Amino acid sequence: MTDNDNDNDNDTDNNTALVFVNIVFAKGIGYLIGIGSLLLYTPIAIRICRQQHANGLVISTWWLKLISYIFSDIFYTRKHYILSTWFETFIITIESTVVLFLVAYYQQQMFNLYPFWCMVFIFIIVSIYGFTPSGASIQLISFGQLFSAIIYTTALVPQFHYNYSNSSKGDYSPITCILAGVGCTIRLYTTIVLNNSDPILLISFLCAMIINFLLLFQIIYYGLYMEGLTLKQVLTSDIITTTTTTTNTTPDDHPSFIIQDDELNDVDYYSNGGATSRTRIDLQLGDVHSSSPSNNNDNDNNNVHPEQYGIQQTTQNHHHHRHQFS
Repeated sequence: MTDNDNDNDNDTDNNTALVFVNIVFAKGIGYLIGIGSLLLYTPIAIRICRQQHANGLVISTWWLKLISYIFSDIFYTRKHYILSTWFETFIITIESTVVLFLVAYYQQQMFNLYPFWCMVFIFIIVSIYGFTPSGASIQLISFGQLFSAIIYTTALVPQFHYNYSNSSKGDYSPITCILAGVGCTIRLYTTIVLNNSDPILLISFLCAMIINFLLLFQIIYYGLYMEGLTLKQVLTSDIITTTTTTTNTTPDDHPSFIIQDDELNDVDYYSNGGATSRTRIDLQLGDVHSSSPSNNNDNDNNNVHPEQYGIQQTTQNHHHHRHQFS
């Protein structure tokens, strides 16, 4: 053998060793992502259980996420890809199912046959059809995987809209956004190494990475500039509840509060400045009555003017007056 042949053999061996190292590293990091995905939606589930409500979440987001994940599970299974390339997808499918049911429970949608349980039934039928080899064709499940990338991207749109409409960071976890964005970035590498740069998967992970980082930016922006929180408070909002207290004051800068009696249609106004006075405002007739006999005189200092407490007077057709809070 010539020296050139020996050099070629050495280069081949080096390339083979490099490929082997890349494959082993990609598999290892794939399983690590799978283990890390256990924490992906856990912060959201913890927040829901801790707050005992899911008001800051949109249930359609979780339906779209679950549909997207099950399409991916079908694609990976039917294409016989190794488990390390989609281990985290399997785990977050289970996690998103748990979060979906938590949101449905706290939003009182689980107790309705339509649409919740009807959608559950359809979801199960479609899943069985997709996983069955004699069911959906490979071409169809490939289209389903590409469609899942679109679904996953649009799944967060309702959450974007909710945050925007309420000028709030909402209850979607920033930690989830970070983990999902980083995980999708790593998956771009593992797809190139382990899945022969499958274009459908590359598009899926790239879109998911972008949408998660955009939502993270929105959450941080609204938390900092709309809710006046610090970056630490925004990022730890899953485990620490931050409350903002607003104090109403009278024109004399005395703290005050208003209590409404739904049965009597009355409003009681209390002032902590100086002597405490109790005034009943009839919302139907618009007359201001005092519970104290001393307020019956004509002294302007003792008369109560609704306007000074932020109450506007409106006139109706039957010449009755109402006082409404401005």
